[in-house]
Amino acid sequence: MRPHKMGGGSGAIDTGDAASVLAARVGMTEMTTLISLAGDVSGDGRVTAYDAALIMRRASGSIETFPATTVCGSDWLFVPTAASMPNQTAIEPELSPGTCTVGALSYQPLMGNAAGQDFEAVLLGDVDGSWPAP
Repeated sequence: MRPHKMGGGSGAIDTGDAASVLAARVGMTEMTTLISLAGDVSGDGRVTAYDAALIMRRASGSIETFPATTVCGSDWLFVPTAASMPNQTAIEPELSPGTCTVGALSYQPLMGNAAGQDFEAVLLGDVDGSWPAP
């Protein structure tokens, strides 16, 4: 089970997201796993001021996509939040230079009905979690 989604952010990425990246970088807010995932829009495995600059450029309309979007083939990353099943492997999302794992669930082999399987979606660039935008 490998989720995938392009688009759908509908204005959720704004200058507040860039400010959230900078606040986390200087220790004003906690650098949570979700902030790290959403904020690493450069796709290099780190959240830096460069990521904040890319988010500002996207918010202003000067770029259409983030480098991480291109590498991942998705605007979204997916954190497995699935109920435990036999033979299940949860694959956490991860970005590193030139590679991307968007997150997935694997069953080797699938043993019957797999109820309660879910993901938490993370929109690249939406550091403050404002999606869905009003």
